[in-house]
Amino acid sequence: MNPHIYGHKWMQQKVRFRGQNVSISLAQCQPEETEVKAEVTPSEDPGRFQTYAANATLHGVRYLGDPSVGRRRRVVWGVLLFLLAAFFSLVISLRFLKFKERPVSRRSQVVVVDEMELPAVTVCNLNMLKKSFMEEDSFMGNVFLATDSLTESESNVNLSDPEVKARVDEYDLKEVFQKGAFTLDEMLSYCTYQSIPVNCSTYFTQVLTGMGFCYTLNAREFIAKNGGVKVSRSGIQYGFSVAINVNQDEYFVQSGDSAGVQVLVHDPNEYPLVESHGMVLSPGVEAYLAISKTQIKRLPPPYGFNNSCVDTASPDFVNPLKYFEPYSMSACSQNCYLAFIVDVKGCGCVPYNLAAGGEREKECDCRDACERNLFSVTKSESSYPSERKRELLSRKLNVTDSAMFKRNYLRMNVFVPDLSYLLFEEVPSYTLGDFQAIGIGETHVKLGLSLEPGRPKMGKFAFWAKVGRSRDMSTLNLSLFSPCMT
Repeated sequence: MNPHIYGHKWMQQKVRFRGQNVSISLAQCQPEETEVKAEVTPSEDPGRFQTYAANATLHGVRYLGDPSVGRRRRVVWGVLLFLLAAFFSLVISLRFLKFKERPVSRRSQVVVVDEMELPAVTVCNLNMLKKSFMEEDSFMGNVFLATDSLTESESNVNLSDPEVKARVDEYDLKEVFQKGAFTLDEMLSYCTYQSIPVNCSTYFTQVLTGMGFCYTLNAREFIAKNGGVKVSRSGIQYGFSVAINVNQDEYFVQSGDSAGVQVLVHDPNEYPLVESHGMVLSPGVEAYLAISKTQIKRLPPPYGFNNSCVDTASPDFVNPLKYFEPYSMSACSQNCYLAFIVDVKGCGCVPYNLAAGGEREKECDCRDACERNLFSVTKSESSYPSERKRELLSRKLNVTDSAMFKRNYLRMNVFVPDLSYLLFEEVPSYTLGDFQAIGIGETHVKLGLSLEPGRPKMGKFAFWAKVGRSRDMSTLNLSLFSPCMT
């Protein structure tokens, strides 16, 4: 063929198509369609498998379809290819099972902040009912004396007597404990916030616990109304301080045999289980409670192995508890106990003190919230008050007998040692993207398959090909379209 026709340069190129060498001539920047015909005899036409094997990137497949390779070599290649495919399937299956488990990794970091909110602090007197209140009702006074093994001999009622039980049922015990509890003014003498005197009733809220009626600093209701008690500096003088009077002269129905208060530091959104998790402070001491915060963020199901936390932050979350709001694990255990008393036992009443039973808690399906705050307390104490300050404090608190001061009073300081908290967070360790990347990599390594999208190139010519055959299968037609290259 004339290499210079119509002023264009022709080039001869050999390409391999379906296992055959086909010679084509192509003009550069030729606008018309160039049709090339090659004569192929039917006997030379390869089968589909041979054509596929000759062009496949699978390891060894080209040898399986090449008639020039010996039978034994093809059998060996076939076995090797089968083993590679089986191993590839095993690896992908294991990776898929790992992805299905949704594993997580945990990371921790110290978060430094400019301002921190104090946790809730619930304070309960070890005496639940005042002596002066119980003296107004001798019958109930004798009933409570009979419930204590040490004072049982002083009581004149028999609790096993049906008439006594029937008479007790006429009382609203919740009302009895509320009226018989120490008032806020009787129990909390004075408070300071960041070393400035404040009204205790502004910051403390009365709550019902397993130890009767107590008082909570920075309760959930207070936060919703006032925004919470916050500190912007660390140290005792920048925290919250309260002087507490235990009023030992009014002790009548008490928890245990000692005098003092039981204190629990907890998240404002959690129900205070003071009787099981609180610490006891005795009169005559000044307690320093240095509080450190730990925030936990877990991924909700299906992430994690055997993870069953409750995603309370989800917009679809509905509180399953009947008696408590909001949801927490401590509230759930109390709710379970109440449901057992009211529904299973058929009592139809709510226990006055909401005290949970330990054995019942084991049967409850109570789970932690996926996001929660934990607080650790480092407690230190000193003698309170000092000899020099006793007379001064006695006059300030209107205590006539300064010797009684040490018997009844204690001081509690709540503060943060530094403006930071520890964050534990879960993140997915094996995502869908990881599974896809490993799957593609294993396919390439084990089997030799690769996906490389693009158009075939021939020198400087980019082209598309239309392929057809004549009806007698003797002619191979390639219609090539070559755009001009600048």
